[in-house]
Amino acid sequence: MNLRWMMSTTVTMILLTAMAFGQQGAQNAPGPTGGAMGERLMQELKLTDQQRKEIGDLRLEMAKQSIAQQAKIKTARLELAELFRADSPDKSAIEKKVDEISQLQTQMRHARIDHWFAVNRLLSADQQKIWKRMLGQMWMQHRMNGMQSFGRGAQMRQRSGMGRMMQRDPRSQAPMPEGR
Repeated sequence: MNLRWMMSTTVTMILLTAMAFGQQGAQNAPGPTGGAMGERLMQELKLTDQQRKEIGDLRLEMAKQSIAQQAKIKTARLELAELFRADSPDKSAIEKKVDEISQLQTQMRHARIDHWFAVNRLLSADQQKIWKRMLGQMWMQHRMNGMQSFGRGAQMRQRSGMGRMMQRDPRSQAPMPEGR
């Protein structure tokens, strides 16, 4: 599958999820808030109280699933780093761990897609049009901001995947911040 398409899909799913995070009643839960665009989106949708409640419930479940999945991914990355640090690294074990991480990431992307469709089902046809239009604007704004925030070295590490593999030993030093 095309890596650029997958990255675009992931960003879109994150933005779609962020939209749901911006709704009333779920602002204290962990995760993105949706920011000013998310709040504006929620206002323009003119959600009913029932829609707000149902989206809030979906958002909370998604946040719980996302936290659990992120923990699994981070644990697997630590295990991968440990495999690389072995005196005699086992290529097969490393490839197996990389596949495991990829599968966990794919599961998380699928959960975001499921979440998007669940929220979409709660909206009227008119609300869906507003949602899709504004999410497109949010996506473009995110893309433009993302392009400005990466330096050449960060872009090369992102493309090559070396940023994650070059993390420091978590037992001896503070972990490096996660990339985008």
